Amino acid sequence: MPKSSSSRTSPQTFSKINVLEIVTNHLSTLKEYGASNNSLSDLFLFFLVPFIISLCVVFFRIVLNKDLIGILINVFAIFAGLLFNLLILVYDAASKAVKSSNSSQANSLKVEILEQIYFNISFEILLSLLIVVMLSISIMFNNGLANSISSVFVFFLAISFVLTFLMVLKRVNKLISQEIEQQKKSLP
Repeated sequence: MPKSSSSRTSPQTFSKINVLEIVTNHLSTLKEYGASNNSLSDLFLFFLVPFIISLCVVFFRIVLNKDLIGILINVFAIFAGLLFNLLILVYDAASKAVKSSNSSQANSLKVEILEQIYFNISFEILLSLLIVVMLSISIMFNNGLANSISSVFVFFLAISFVLTFLMVLKRVNKLISQEIEQQKKSLP
C-alpha cells in the first residue's frame, strides 16, 4: 500500500484528518488492469455521469425534503458502520495473503485486488460521512437555490457511492470466484 503522506517528519496542518490520501488512493484504482494511467471512461463514469444525473434530477424539481433527508442520513450512517467492519475484514484477508507462503501470480493478484477493495471501501466510508454531514447541513436550507445546490451535491455523492459500491461488489465477486477456482483445483 502507498506510504502515508502523514509519515513525513515535518508537521502538517490538519494531517490527522487530511483525507486527500483516501481520495488519491481511490483514484489510483480507476484504471484498466495493467495500465499505468487512469481510465478516461472510468473517470467519466464515476464523476461526470453522477454530476449530470444530479443536475437532471434537480432540474426536474426532485430536491431534498425533511423526510428524504432523515431516511438518507440513516441509510448512509448505517452503511458507514457496515463498511468499516468490511474494511477490517479486508485488512485481515490482505494480511493473511501477504503472510502466505504461496508467492504465486494468483496470490499476487489477490493482494492487488484486496488493496483496491481496501482503497474503494475507505473512499465509500468517506462518501458516507460527507453525505451525512451535507444532509445534516442541508436541513437548515429552506430557500430554493440553496436547497437545489445542496441537493445536486448530495445526489452526486450518493450516485458516486452507488457506483463505487458496485465496483467493490464486482471486485469482491472476482476475488471470491478466483479463490473458489483455486480450491476446486486442489480437490482430488
